Amino acid sequence: MWRFENKWQAFIALVIGTEACLHERLSPSSLVRKQDTPLSPLSPEEATLVGAISNTTISEWSYYYTHGAHLAGKNLTMAEWTADRWRENGWNSSVVSYEVYLNYPVNKSLSLAYSNGSTYLPSLEEAVLSEDETTSYPDRIPTFHGYSASGRADAEFVYVGRGQQVDFDRLIELGVPLEGKVAIAKYGGPFRGLKVKNAQENGMIGVIIFTDTSDDGNITEANGYAAYPDGPARNPSSVQRGSVQFLSTYPGDPTTPGYPSKDGSPRADPSRVLPKIPSIPISYVDAIPILASLDGHGTTGVEVNRTGWVGALNVSYSTGPASGTVISMSNLMEDGYHAIWNSIGVINGTNADETIVIGNHRDAWIVGGAADPNSGTAILVELAKAFGKLLSQGWKPKRNIVYVTQSSPCSPSFYGISDNCIMGWRRIRSPWVYWYVKRSYSSRFGSGKAREPSRIRDGENFTNMLSTLEWVEEYVPWLTETAVSYLNIDVGASGPWPYIDATPELHKIATDVMKKVQWMDTNHTMYDVWLEYTQGSIGVLGSGSDYTSFVHKGIGAIDMGAGGGSTDPIYHYHSNFDSYHWMSTFGDPGFLAHKSMSQYLSLLAYNLADQDLIQFDLPNYATQLETYYENLLSTIKEAALDLDTSALLDAIKEFRSGATDIQAQQEQAISTKDSGLLTLVNHKYRDFQRGFVSQGGLPDREFYQHLIFAPGIDTGYAATTFPGITEAVLDGNTSLATQFVQKTADAILIAADIIKT
Repeated sequence: MWRFENKWQAFIALVIGTEACLHERLSPSSLVRKQDTPLSPLSPEEATLVGAISNTTISEWSYYYTHGAHLAGKNLTMAEWTADRWRENGWNSSVVSYEVYLNYPVNKSLSLAYSNGSTYLPSLEEAVLSEDETTSYPDRIPTFHGYSASGRADAEFVYVGRGQQVDFDRLIELGVPLEGKVAIAKYGGPFRGLKVKNAQENGMIGVIIFTDTSDDGNITEANGYAAYPDGPARNPSSVQRGSVQFLSTYPGDPTTPGYPSKDGSPRADPSRVLPKIPSIPISYVDAIPILASLDGHGTTGVEVNRTGWVGALNVSYSTGPASGTVISMSNLMEDGYHAIWNSIGVINGTNADETIVIGNHRDAWIVGGAADPNSGTAILVELAKAFGKLLSQGWKPKRNIVYVTQSSPCSPSFYGISDNCIMGWRRIRSPWVYWYVKRSYSSRFGSGKAREPSRIRDGENFTNMLSTLEWVEEYVPWLTETAVSYLNIDVGASGPWPYIDATPELHKIATDVMKKVQWMDTNHTMYDVWLEYTQGSIGVLGSGSDYTSFVHKGIGAIDMGAGGGSTDPIYHYHSNFDSYHWMSTFGDPGFLAHKSMSQYLSLLAYNLADQDLIQFDLPNYATQLETYYENLLSTIKEAALDLDTSALLDAIKEFRSGATDIQAQQEQAISTKDSGLLTLVNHKYRDFQRGFVSQGGLPDREFYQHLIFAPGIDTGYAATTFPGITEAVLDGNTSLATQFVQKTADAILIAADIIKT
């Protein structure tokens, strides 16, 4: 059993997750027997949706998306193609653009000079495989970190574990010199940008981040499995690309915090949320000689005794530094402002003031992206086809359905679009869209300016939700007035095991709908397979994907997908090997997981959009608040802090009372067929979470306004519950903790006031 150096370490062991789109590889539980839940019956409309979904056409959509480079800001054609597919199926669709700050790789180098004068030169690139055609494309994207700084570093180096602040604290405790050194860090644990942030704040001058086969469980070459493309193990040359923005501070365009990025938008200094030191990602095969050069120098990994410090490579994971052994690294990036494009689709509902938003980011770090994100993109195109079947039969949902995945043929103006675009929207879009555009046009900008609410996205994968956040920032008033839920799917399939993370009001409908889906080619429901894999666990939303922008504006959300278990083939996250060939050979042969996830998402969207009553479970939200409260008390006890939390407990009790009241109201509305009361209940369901974001943001990271859950300050992805209180407690700041007890209680009371009769 490892020891915890301080209360932060004990806490972070509980909240740490894997990369946002890369869910932890779980083993199906032997504690939960596989059930035989009968398939729930389908309505005629649901049967139409399920029957319209084909794994063959999903495979075709996947092939299209994974055979052309589509890094953020680099593929307008793909955005237009996406909108065209939706339009063919009866959706009002278009493409809109934002002008965002990005950087692209120019060149990089890395060398290791040993004290004896010899050198080692890592390849820094991934292998070209004859079996996998896209790995050899001339426009394949080099390995790099988005938003990494340009610069050069020549220095001795230190292994810093997973790069959490507690890892650095341990190094300082051990007397390991950090100032002026290069850091080499292991992927896993906190978001990669926070590894760079922590190194920078500890005086280090460059960062190298490597993938370790300890992430792969038993499916490794060391255990006798052949590496991709010959088998399910990780290809030794695979490299994880990704953004190194300081995600837990602000996740959008760093030059336009709090407002949308348009041509002519005022630009802020991005340095608060971007690194000042260079970083480079490398493969485990490139990392081994670097790590091995530290063997016998500093403190061994076992003696460091930190969670996740020791991996599975044949090295000691010693801290170093090794005297006279020097890393030389250089990184050159091209910075600038670039257009990114959101594809948008709309089906009008009869209730114009209630909207379901469904989204996925379309861009990828590589030519492929068969799992992240284009399994989700292919699923959304298939959903559009399925809903098109219903539209062709004259069906119309009760609530608007808006698709968001990412360029605008119109010329953008400051915070708006030209008059010609408004006329175009009048022709192709729904009345509620045109109403909102004209209202914004007249009330906010005067003559000649307008805004348009809807959007598949470009930019999430480059900068973690970039274009989604810009869209949300632009349409906050409309979203606040109409948005009921946001449904997110990035890695729709990278393996055969389904999972969900969701805000608590969606737990029941999300699991009920699983019982309507036959999972892949088994005789089991999706619910049974999900239960076996997760033991019934539904994750808390942190950050790292597009739902973040919605949650922190008080809009409930769900994130979903299917991943690999501990014995399934290794998914090469953000690597050239996340390709169509890998997916069709190892990840999801036959695209059956894609098909089941498509059916699930279509049925969930249909039920949220078309039932008379919005299918929310607020008593469960109260139950989850009570659970979070018990966890908070444990954290306070562990920290030995004297903190009065009675105001928070009283607020939770008031919310529980409100949840009981609204449940009685909904039953009355249904039994009496009182349409006015039903509308009132639905609007309370739509609006109650706005209360949780009513008290301003978290300390020093104002973007994160949801006081019930937010990404941890030193995790970036994994959620912390009651974050304002919890993080103040862990810092020993009683005054700040007391302040956020009251703020959080006030937020819950406002939510309770919205739902109470």
